[in-house]
Amino acid sequence: GATGTCWCFSMTALLESECLRNNQGEVDLSEMFTVRNIYLEKARNYVLRQGTARFDEGGLGHDVINAMSQYGAMPESAFSGLKTGQSTHVHNAMVKRMKSYLDSLIKKNPLPANWIDGVTKILNETLGTPPQRFEYQGKTYTPKTFASDFLKFSADDYVGFTSFTHHPFNTS
Repeated sequence: GATGTCWCFSMTALLESECLRNNQGEVDLSEMFTVRNIYLEKARNYVLRQGTARFDEGGLGHDVINAMSQYGAMPESAFSGLKTGQSTHVHNAMVKRMKSYLDSLIKKNPLPANWIDGVTKILNETLGTPPQRFEYQGKTYTPKTFASDFLKFSADDYVGFTSFTHHPFNTS
């Protein structure tokens, strides 16, 4: 589609591969459930830092691990992030709308206590509202129980690696 969510699609593919490797079978996880939750975290960070943090479509692989740990996961069949009639994801207008809303908020003093509701409303209108409970393979799950009971997910099982040219290679 037209989103800056490659980070989520690639890391989700790794987690789906982990299910195969661990003999849990094939599972198609919802990338947009994770993306939606990361936008909530990005919004909190942006407001907390009074607009000095980035608020855009990008992300990193560890965002998927953090979101799954905090919010859980769900299969694509439970939440695709596509509204009726849509066949691809397009997020530029959604992100622009959220950033405009957040920029208007950080000018207010005091900040309204329910400010996150505005971000949630934009996400619901654009991506849809994820279910609190869903059925998968004959069982009912919440996002948290799906991650823990079905996926056997633990954030402690993952470590991120990167390298920088301004640090020596092969060192911590």
